Amino acid sequence: MEMDLFGFYQEHFYVRDERLLSCLVENSKVRLVPKNEVFQRMGQVNPNLDIMVHGLVRGFFPDCTGKDITDCFEFSPGIPLMTSFELNEVSVISMEALRETVMVSMPLARLMPFLDHPAVMRFYVQFLSRALRRHWESKMILSQYSAKDRYRWFLGKYPGVIDMVNHHYVASFLGMTPVTLSRIRSAERQMDGVAPEERAPGVQLSCRCP
Repeated sequence: MEMDLFGFYQEHFYVRDERLLSCLVENSKVRLVPKNEVFQRMGQVNPNLDIMVHGLVRGFFPDCTGKDITDCFEFSPGIPLMTSFELNEVSVISMEALRETVMVSMPLARLMPFLDHPAVMRFYVQFLSRALRRHWESKMILSQYSAKDRYRWFLGKYPGVIDMVNHHYVASFLGMTPVTLSRIRSAERQMDGVAPEERAPGVQLSCRCP
């Protein structure tokens, strides 16, 4: 699959060092993952550094009963698809492509020897920082806001995703039952037909903490 990898790393990771760019491009490959394929499994080590180009994936793990819990959705270009806390560690979640997904993959065996290089270290720190920022933003929202406001946040943060995936996945991610999600969606659709001046107050995000 043809792709401008030089432009990809420059646009999404602001890499300007020519030697680093060449190293990244020479050791990267574009990977197409079919819809519904679980491309990384919990308990296994991912041999690659994977970065989203386009598509839609979800991270998930089993609860104590074996039921899948959706941990995250990813679809934005340049987002690291991290399944462990550090590179070359056992994955703590599995990842599944919910739509046909394109990603850039780099073998860790090719990257690790260069981690002492300042430019490569900056790239690596930026990579981890981006993944961590998205993770903690989600956890703060999901732990502090009401079910209705979590749903509204999801619509803004993941535009269009609600119409692409099984709603059981969305309910699981938002920490609510499918019945609660259905009721909130129904209420929101009814609100769409109400004039703004007639709507009840409280349309802004409201923390559920005391």
